[in-house]
Order: sequence, then structure tokens, then C-alpha cells
Amino acid sequence: MKTLAEALIEFLAENFKGRLVGPRPRFTALATYWPLISLPAAGDENKETLRQQSVAALANSLRLAEQLGCHYVEIVAGSAVPESVQKSQADLSEARRERTQALCQSLREVFEQTEPTGGAAAGRLPSLCLEIEPGEVYLMDQVSRFAELRKELAKDTSFRWLDRVLLNIDLAHMMLTQGDEARSGSEVQEAAARQPDVMPWIGHMHMSDHARTHAADLCPGTYHFYPDYKPWLELAIELCQQKHNRFSGVVAVELEACGDIFEVVRAVGKTRRWIAHTARRFLSGENGHSPRLLEGALLVVDIGNSTACMTDKAPELIEGCVTRICQTVHRHRGSVYSFTGDGVIALFDMAHFSSRKEAADYSWQVVEALPGAVAGFMDAEEPDPPYLRAALHWGREVRVPTGGSLRYQAIGREVVIACRLCGCADDDLGKTKHPKMNVIASADWLNAKGEQRPCKPRDLKGITQPLDAAAWKWTPEGL
Repeated sequence: MKTLAEALIEFLAENFKGRLVGPRPRFTALATYWPLISLPAAGDENKETLRQQSVAALANSLRLAEQLGCHYVEIVAGSAVPESVQKSQADLSEARRERTQALCQSLREVFEQTEPTGGAAAGRLPSLCLEIEPGEVYLMDQVSRFAELRKELAKDTSFRWLDRVLLNIDLAHMMLTQGDEARSGSEVQEAAARQPDVMPWIGHMHMSDHARTHAADLCPGTYHFYPDYKPWLELAIELCQQKHNRFSGVVAVELEACGDIFEVVRAVGKTRRWIAHTARRFLSGENGHSPRLLEGALLVVDIGNSTACMTDKAPELIEGCVTRICQTVHRHRGSVYSFTGDGVIALFDMAHFSSRKEAADYSWQVVEALPGAVAGFMDAEEPDPPYLRAALHWGREVRVPTGGSLRYQAIGREVVIACRLCGCADDDLGKTKHPKMNVIASADWLNAKGEQRPCKPRDLKGITQPLDAAAWKWTPEGL
């Protein structure tokens, strides 16, 4: 799974041709289809084998999602149809009950198979998001079924993974559900989704469009229009505003069975416009956009001696070196938020990692990879050759404006600290020579990583309180 995930992450980093600065494309959720996970065996060995295969497949999906940095795995709960169509309504209810029990058993087995070992923190693996599929033939055919499933799971006091059983809402599916005399199906489902036993457990959303049948996905706005989607987009924005919620913060575009890339581009563009239009009343600040406050590992990388080593090829060398630094950050699930002329400021957003330690570990992996990544651009034959210096700091409130002229630029006190810290390593270590690198890390970053190093106070110009930090040289052979 790790090899597959690394190949997918590398593919994404290499092939995304959009902006270099700002949030990068990432794997937010992994969609799966293992419908036999709720197949009741009832002593049938063949059926039990099929159910166990689905359990194993879903367990592997969780492991793959973990390696991709996903926090959510979408699943379908399977069918609610009994063996024979010649059944009474009572038999249909019994079939649904049996399949619900089989689903509960399968979820338990999936979590047991993927439970972290070796003292790892509970809940480290992604959550499972059950998707509502329209039509009575499906086990999870309406939002209220999800609440019923959670109540069923809660009856078993030994089931300790209830916090990781979440809801996935496909907006197009909501519009195909059955309504009542006063409300459309979508209105009925939205009211159910806002209930206190459901709303806190919404994990993810995606959208597309359908005509009157559950067939190939279409671009939003083909058969249903903005007023149909607006209540759901408002719900998504409200979830994003809540503290300590389980929502992914993403409304994805899902276009199953769509082979037209232009339809995909059109769907993504329309979804973004609708979300932006809906969000205006929730946001404030310059040009209607408020800064996002992010938390994570800050990494500042600077090319020392770059101006002293100017040659005819210096601009190309610096460009190549900075490009390699950016690529290395992107391959390790980080984002570049600013440039410093001959360096970069990167952030490993805590929202994309399972723990502070994991975010700090990935920022450190970039430091380890940098000397090799830029080796071809650093001329060691120069009498005073260029070298790298890196500063690592844990930023608790990194401000990133979502609009205006400073869109996607990391600003604020935490960024200033990280940048000024970068020059402090030279004070202790002096200028180094290729392939060594000066590294300095604040005590906050070391604490996040769980690493012990002797720190001493550093006076940073303009920062009232001295900052405890540790400095050391790094070489490819080790520390």
C-alpha cells in the first residue's frame, strides 16, 4: 500500500500544472465500492467468504487512505433486497434487519484488522463515511438510516470505533430521494441531516447531478439548479465554521462514468462559483474574504551565499534550486505559501495530518531530502560556495488570506519568527560548505516532533520574547 500511495502522490505532484503557491491538490477522501460487506451469511460458507473478502478489501482501502494522507474513506452499505422477490413487507423488513447486523459485524472486523499496533494512538486511521444511495433497494437509502445504524452500533458497548463511523452526503442523491406531501425529498433529507444525532457526524460531501434516475453523474446545473443545491452548500459552510467538527471541509465533485474532460472542468468551475456565492454571507474582511488561521509545521529554506556566488548562470541556478525545493515540499504533503527570493516558506497544515508529530515528521523528511534534491545546482567548486539553511517552527496561528492581493500568502507573527530564526543558525554554526546544511528548530517544533535537543534562547529582532531553539549541521551521512 505504501508503494502504491507513493506512486500516486508522485503522480499528483508531477502532473499538477496549476499554481505553485498556496494549497496543493491533495487526497481528501477515497471512494470505494464493496457492496457485499453487508451480505448476511446465515451459515452459507460461500456468502461468508464473499463478505470476508469485502472486509479485507475495505481494510486495505483504509491502509491506502492512511498512506495517501486521506482522513475519509467513502463506502456503500450494500443492498437491502432479500434472496427472493416473492416476499411480504414483513420479510423485507427482516432482510433489512439481517443486513444491518451483517454490516455492523463487518465494520467491527474492518476496524479490528486495521487497529494501530505498537502503542500508536487510537483513531489514527481514516474514518469510514457511509454514503446514502437513493432507492429502497439500498440499505442506506436515506439519512435517517445512518442515525439508526449508529444507534445499533452503540448498543454494543465493546464497539469502540463509533467516532470513526461518519456520513457521506452525495448532493445529487438527495434530490432523488422520496419526499412527503409538503416537502421534496431533498428537503426531507436536509432536515434529517441537521438533527443533533446526525449533523456532528457528517464527514464528507460531494456533488454532481442526475436526471430522474440514479445513472451516470452529470455536471451540476444540468437538471437541478443553484436553488436546489444552496441549502446543502449552506450546511457545508456551517460545518466548516464549527469548532472540533468531523467534516472534511471539502465539497468534492464526483463524476462517475464521465469520459469528457471538458465536462469535468465545467463541473469543477460551477461548483466553485456556487460555493463562493453561497459563502459570501458567512465571510468578512477585505474584498469579502477573511484570513484562514492555520496550524502546522513551518519550514523556511534559504540558499546561503547565493548573492556572493553570482555568475552568468546564477539566475538559472537559483531558479532550478528553488524549483527543486518546491517539488520536494509538494512530494511530502506540504504547500509553499511564499518565496523569499532565493528560498521558500512552506507549511505542513495540521488539517492534512493525523497528529502534530506526523506533520513535524514530514517537514523533517523534506530537510533530509533537500541536499540530494539540489545537489546539481549547488557548485561546490566555488571558493565560497552556496549552501542551504533551514528553520523549523511550529506555527499555531499562521494567517493565510483567502482573497485579495495577498491570497495564499502566509503572513503574521509566526511566519516572521520562522524567517528570522533561519539566520540564527549561522550565528552558532558559521557558514557551511556543500553538502552540509545548517538547521535550526524552535522548541515548539521539537516538542511537536517528540525530539529532545539542547535549546538556548535566541533574540529575534522585533519579537519581544526570546525564542528557545536548537541548531545543528546536517549531512547526508547523518547528524
